[in-house]
Amino acid sequence: MASRSLFRALILVGGLALGLASEAVAAHPGRTASVTLTGILEVTHGDDFRRGKATYFYKLRTPKGRIGLDFKGSRPRTLGGARLRLRGHRSGNRFIVASGGVQKLRAIAGAKKSLAGARRAAVVLINFRNDQSQPWTVDQARGVMFTNSNSVSAYYLEQSFGQVSFVGKVRTDGDVFGWYTIPLEGGGGVCNVGDWTVAAQAAAQDAGVDLTGYDHIVYAFPRTGCNFLGLANAPGNSAWLNGVFALRVAAHELGHNLGSHHSGAMYCQDSTGAKAPIGPTCSSTEYGDPFDVMGSGTRHFNNWHKAQLGWIGQGNRQTVMTTGTYTIAPQEWANPGVQVLRIPRGGSWYYLEFRQPYGTLFDNFSPGDPAVQGVSIRLAGDYFDLVPSYLLDATAETETFADAPLPVGRTFVDPAYSVAIKTQSVSPTGATVHISLDGTPPPP
Repeated sequence: MASRSLFRALILVGGLALGLASEAVAAHPGRTASVTLTGILEVTHGDDFRRGKATYFYKLRTPKGRIGLDFKGSRPRTLGGARLRLRGHRSGNRFIVASGGVQKLRAIAGAKKSLAGARRAAVVLINFRNDQSQPWTVDQARGVMFTNSNSVSAYYLEQSFGQVSFVGKVRTDGDVFGWYTIPLEGGGGVCNVGDWTVAAQAAAQDAGVDLTGYDHIVYAFPRTGCNFLGLANAPGNSAWLNGVFALRVAAHELGHNLGSHHSGAMYCQDSTGAKAPIGPTCSSTEYGDPFDVMGSGTRHFNNWHKAQLGWIGQGNRQTVMTTGTYTIAPQEWANPGVQVLRIPRGGSWYYLEFRQPYGTLFDNFSPGDPAVQGVSIRLAGDYFDLVPSYLLDATAETETFADAPLPVGRTFVDPAYSVAIKTQSVSPTGATVHISLDGTPPPP
């Protein structure tokens, strides 16, 4: 068995420290005076889909090493990669960021180049000295990740217009290693992902497996006491699956690796308290978008996510600056039309999307499905902002977001920003919308 020093040395995976690992910055006992730190934000993110909750672990990478972060005020809503200046104090081996003590020095780079190519991935299966169960066979894991018709690789290949897939480094049908029984406790209320990862890497090395050179490593293990089903560097190259190995969870965590945040949903009320597509009072859910694997489904990424990753290029995006009639092409396949139509809304944007039935597995809507009979409206940041998007319910009078798109003949109105959107027509080749930016109602 590798020494503990080797365990600690191995914890750095692809330049990103696991959120629960030991600190590279020396511990400072007790609270110290207020200081300022500058560095790159790193995020490890856990998803508890069953309870609809997400957990975030933060570190700051500085010239002197990495230090874990806690926030007295609001935590950053973005994923990792931004250069920050933080004001606060050290407490033990962590840095406590003061309320209002976060200053962004450089925006996260996003949508600058297409994320394309075959990405080398390895799956490492581990169990524990007190739980040596094997919930999946090696072949089952290989199928979910690489070879099934609805595998993670097939999913990404389809939704990226053939640009991204996941492949093995050793085997043409994908690399799956294990099962390895690590000499640590698991199951019950135990959650010690940092040490489990180090032990898994050591076990693979002892078995003659070289884990270098992979773009992604997915660690999977029997159900433990961790409060997540999936965990991932966001962005980064490592993911962890807790007791489940399925398309939705694996594809979701690899989406975080690639730099995508969540696809949530927004519930709003108008000034009278009635449900409305948008209004002065709104709340959101973490995974509420049923049309995106970064939400609650196994559908394609929404068009904003595809644009962020460069799969929908600048030539297929349009920003609405004047009142008029516009056409949106389907987002499921590469075509010369406008696939992302956006409207400024103060510090955020409305993103309009049109979908059509495509393929047999992922966006296989029926022709009469409300998802393909209208235009979806989402609120999100700019293309370079790695923040959540929120699907709005254009038919808020119903109890489901499955019919959230704005149907033909209906108008979405945001009086606070003088925006009105009316879906005029839909066809297999595109949707036509009239957009008013001056408060003028759309034509009948």
